[in-house]
Amino acid sequence: MNQTKTSISYEASDAQVRQVLVGVAILIGGIGLTLITAAFVYRNAAKNISIQDAPALSFAHGTKDASGIGRDWHDQDKLVQEHLEDYAWVDRENGFVRIPIQRAMDLMVTETKGAEGGTP
Repeated sequence: MNQTKTSISYEASDAQVRQVLVGVAILIGGIGLTLITAAFVYRNAAKNISIQDAPALSFAHGTKDASGIGRDWHDQDKLVQEHLEDYAWVDRENGFVRIPIQRAMDLMVTETKGAEGGTP
């Protein structure tokens, strides 16, 4: 049988300090270049915006207009509250009405007391 010997070789020495420092310098330079580019892009974009529009771009005071989700949520919540708190006809022909939920709960308690002949 032919056996092949596998040899594992390790580096003879540790990394050189000069190579590590060059790598760190390249990393810091790349981050700095990225920040400078971002600042340049932001300043150029800000030049095309009027003073009246500037507060809308800032997060200091929040948004002045509600988002679409916020408006829709408010409208839906209003509809649900109206549905739960108002009287309305459901089926006028058959005499079905919608009553406020609190009134319905009070009626249920009263009916339960009357049916049991005492407290629920």
